Amino acid sequence: MYTVHRRFDCVLTAMAPPITPVQHISSLREGDHVKWKRLPGYDHHALVERADRKSGTVHIIEYGKDDEGFGFDRGVVKRSKVHGVTGMYKYNYGQNECYDSRRVLQRAQSRLRERRYNPLTNNCEHLATWSKSGQKRSSQIQPFVARTSGSGGIALENRSSSFH
Repeated sequence: MYTVHRRFDCVLTAMAPPITPVQHISSLREGDHVKWKRLPGYDHHALVERADRKSGTVHIIEYGKDDEGFGFDRGVVKRSKVHGVTGMYKYNYGQNECYDSRRVLQRAQSRLRERRYNPLTNNCEHLATWSKSGQKRSSQIQPFVARTSGSGGIALENRSSSFH
């Protein structure tokens, strides 16, 4: 017997869903798409696996750095911990836009240990939006790809992938 996971059509555009600053760890839920600044002009994205209110630790799934650094095929999808929520933002997908939290985490967990990082087509934001909505998008990469590739950049960004 198969379990059907219902998802409403989630239409993401070049514009990401609205975001709000995370004021307190208690506002985070399993499956939330969060981001924070890593470097000027660069946001790091992840999915909340669990928020430990006692310790102030946010357990996340992210496309992060591996032992060999970052770059093409060097990142790895892994579990990590973030201490505190200072500078963290939460994406506010519409209630009927995307997968439920259990399915979001199943999708992200299915890619643990993946090593196919590509800053243009398979980065941390792509992982988060794919897990949340089924569509790989990166709002911070789309303008760069469009500027450097012309109309071919849009095709590169919008191509579909067959992940687990």
